[in-house]
Amino acid sequence: MYLLQSQDVEVQTAALAALGNIAAVNGALRLGSLEVGGFRSLMQCFVEANKATIANVGGLEPLVHLMQSPNTGVVCNAVGCITNLSTHDENKGKIAACNGALVTLARLARSRDVRVQRNATGALLNMTHTAKNRNQLIRAGAIPVLVATLAAEDSESLYFAAAALSNVAVDEKFQLDIVREQGLPPLLRLLLSRIPQITLAAVACVRNISIHPSNEIAIVEAGFLSALIELFSSNNEEIACHALSTVRNLAALDQNKVAVVELGGLENMSSLLANPHLSAEVAGETTACLAVLALVDELKPKMVHLLDTLISLTDSNSLEVQGNAAAAIGNIAAGVDVLGSSLFSPRWEAICRYIQRFLESGDQTLSHIALWTLLQFVERSDEIKARVTNTPTLVALIPRFLQTRPPLIDLEEDVSFIEEEVVGLARTLLEHLDPQAKPTTDHGNA
Repeated sequence: MYLLQSQDVEVQTAALAALGNIAAVNGALRLGSLEVGGFRSLMQCFVEANKATIANVGGLEPLVHLMQSPNTGVVCNAVGCITNLSTHDENKGKIAACNGALVTLARLARSRDVRVQRNATGALLNMTHTAKNRNQLIRAGAIPVLVATLAAEDSESLYFAAAALSNVAVDEKFQLDIVREQGLPPLLRLLLSRIPQITLAAVACVRNISIHPSNEIAIVEAGFLSALIELFSSNNEEIACHALSTVRNLAALDQNKVAVVELGGLENMSSLLANPHLSAEVAGETTACLAVLALVDELKPKMVHLLDTLISLTDSNSLEVQGNAAAAIGNIAAGVDVLGSSLFSPRWEAICRYIQRFLESGDQTLSHIALWTLLQFVERSDEIKARVTNTPTLVALIPRFLQTRPPLIDLEEDVSFIEEEVVGLARTLLEHLDPQAKPTTDHGNA
């Protein structure tokens, strides 16, 4: 630490390199032949302890000072030390508290020296992991810097910048800022990168940005839909999930739902669901996206070929996939009066089985989906209404939901809202099935 105060540039550079190695995980674990037993874990503990110690003995202030050196080598090593130290959670706040640290890092992320830019952008990424630090970074001008770095030639800098923006976009208040700073064009280029890590960081960022309703039109007009649809079939499941999730967010607007189908999104999702080895995570995102698309009447006829696949997915091991698949079927069923009962009648036994299973599950969300789906059929098709009426085991399950608190509440949901919806659906269903009956609401205990 004492040597950092030397006026000799070579001494400063060497001292910084030594300090960086002390704080670097990779530097401590270069002895590959010794990575046996608990050695790696032991060295990890030593490295983490070193990071905390360097900060605790006052090492951060001289490092921040040296980041402003006129010598590029000194700056590179100083920033490298800060990058390593910022991987320690307790150090993040201490670095942010150092006078000028964040502003200097933001400035250095624009450096023409690839090593300096890479280290500075890596440090900014490390500092985006907490809400407090993100706010401090934004005040230091990080968003335009990170957006500018999305055009860097260095692949690591590209990844660090995209990942940092993805973390920043977790906060709703910054989602609009990234778009205002012209972040969409470079993010679109990165979606097409041949480096999966960069593509993943970019699509995760776009997904977070797409959460804000005011960004939906801008993202679509920037040309993202085609690129996102292409990523549905990525071999990287995380990339595929983020792409599907983004499209689902964008499909909140009906015009975007139609655009997704016109650009081949439906065919790509059909291909995904035809894969017997598809993971539950990708299947969950795919069925959720289909459920949203099925809300538009003009798209329902284009989705009927998926009915058998969706029905089979209601028996998935994943509750999320079950619910999403059933929601998609229910949304398609809302067009039964136009599509015709003949599409659903041959499948009624299979549909009835999963609806009954959902109603017996005790899961509020599944029960809500089942009751809502039944209501679509009963209200719109006399033929299927007769089938429901002639299935006493199914009809007998409905009155239990007239209680103000259905059995086995799913505590992860908004209980009061779902409860009210379920009671209303059950009451309306019974009125359709037996107009002479006057169901009352019971106040039961869970």
